[in-house]
Amino acid sequence: MKGSRPGILRDRRASTWVRVCLLGGALSLSGCLPIPYPPYAENRISEETLQAIQPRLSTRSDVLLLLADPTVRGKEDAYFVYEWMQGHGGLIFVAAAGYTGVPVADAGSGSCNRFAIKFAPDGRVERTRQFLGKAKVAGKTLLDKNAKLIDSACSDPDLSAAIDAWVEMEPGHAP
Repeated sequence: MKGSRPGILRDRRASTWVRVCLLGGALSLSGCLPIPYPPYAENRISEETLQAIQPRLSTRSDVLLLLADPTVRGKEDAYFVYEWMQGHGGLIFVAAAGYTGVPVADAGSGSCNRFAIKFAPDGRVERTRQFLGKAKVAGKTLLDKNAKLIDSACSDPDLSAAIDAWVEMEPGHAP
């Protein structure tokens, strides 16, 4: 298919991991200590909260009381989108500096997830849906002032397009 570039994206992802491994090997040999960090979630919406938002029963006010201000508000508050970052773990490389350590590099992966809520004209919840983003690899070093951070996973045009299509979908149609 002309215009499709999945091979290039896969090659970039692979080359990022190769660079991370080479950097990790070099830093380990230079006296740096790689420290793994576990998966984490920032601003994750709990299952209990998701279950508390009931179509045709919950109102826009109920949602605002449960979740506060959304990341994105539709025109005339027709829908809300809440976003959270899911880190999938990674490594921080720390260099020895006297009796302390200095972080010199970071590599990991993360994904952006979104929870969309569409409201009926009367202000009641019409429908809800979770959108889970794809994991993206990112890294930075102490010298990279403008490095791509893992949070950049939240700028996912495919995820945004899927939410836009879902919001415009007529009620009762399958997603």
